[in-house]
Amino acid sequence: DGGEDSSWLLSVLRGHVARATLDFFAAYFVPLQAWLLERAAALGADGRTVEQKNLHNLHEQVWALLPGFCASADDVASSFPALAKTLGTVLNERPELRPPVLQGLSAMVQHQRSLREVVPAGGGGGVEVRPTAAAAAALEAVGKYAKNFLPLLFNLHQAEPAEKREPICEAIGAYAHAAPPALLSDFFRDVLRKLLETAAAGSAADSLEQQGSLLDLLLALAPALSPTEHAPLLWRAVRPLLSHNSPLLQKKAYKALGTLAEHHPSFLTERLADVTAAFDEALPTCHTACKRRRLVCLQALVSRLSAEQLRSAMPAMLGEVVLATKESNVKSRAAAFDALLLVAERAEAAGGPSDAGREEALQGVVVAVCAGLAGKTPHMVAA
Repeated sequence: DGGEDSSWLLSVLRGHVARATLDFFAAYFVPLQAWLLERAAALGADGRTVEQKNLHNLHEQVWALLPGFCASADDVASSFPALAKTLGTVLNERPELRPPVLQGLSAMVQHQRSLREVVPAGGGGGVEVRPTAAAAAALEAVGKYAKNFLPLLFNLHQAEPAEKREPICEAIGAYAHAAPPALLSDFFRDVLRKLLETAAAGSAADSLEQQGSLLDLLLALAPALSPTEHAPLLWRAVRPLLSHNSPLLQKKAYKALGTLAEHHPSFLTERLADVTAAFDEALPTCHTACKRRRLVCLQALVSRLSAEQLRSAMPAMLGEVVLATKESNVKSRAAAFDALLLVAERAEAAGGPSDAGREEALQGVVVAVCAGLAGKTPHMVAA
């Protein structure tokens, strides 16, 4: 309004925010964005649509700065409570501003979780790695609003089309690490109950889509869950879906198994026999679109098999992996070759400390692969 135009600074600032504070964003940029929105509405009422659009663009550029502030803020514990209501309102009422707010929430929690220190462990002379005192206080402050943000994010996830859900899942996954364990447990059980109720209701297209959406929420929460209390419940829910006739649910089930293997390896180790049995049972019904996910899970299983288990499972395992190297999907083929190399590495390690033992173990893998040349189908021979 008559002064020198410095709006170009917003686009410059977007990629260069560092060592900033949430307090500054709340004190300077939040009032600025409110003024821009109010002024744009006034211009629209006067019929000045071009100026109105320009101010709307500036309004979005202001909010695009938020992820940079969140990723470097050191005053989260003291400043987030004052900003939380504004962020919730924007998420709920301004769909065009959701991406930067979601990105900001994710960046804030991830940054605080990365701030760790090494301290002496009690009594034993060892050390342990834990969040710094400031990071712990920040996560606690953010976690106090989990009862407000997580239900809001769940509702947004269910309302948005599938192609817009990934940033929401990332925000849910990040926020789950800051949520109080008891509250997170309640949310997990509520979503799991809805999944089971939806599955019992029927197999219509709408029901399958809703099951897939609820599984996405469970997968987002999974890394932050308890491996002893919640991981078994999630496994019981997704185990039957490994053989489901819907490629969508099959893929989600394999993704859930991969998530459990990555983030809760102790659960996979304890239930290895059950998981391996379910994995073998699901092979005949595995859809082509789910091959890559299945092969990624196979690698997780191979990593945890004992030497004896690996020897007994190797023939069937290698047959599946070798055939998968001829899949039409590039990512599936790459996962198959990765699995083949991992089997060879694990077999070599199981051969013992001697060079002769490792060489013999590798020869066993090569012989098993070469046995496919005697296969009854051209597909097997070509693979």
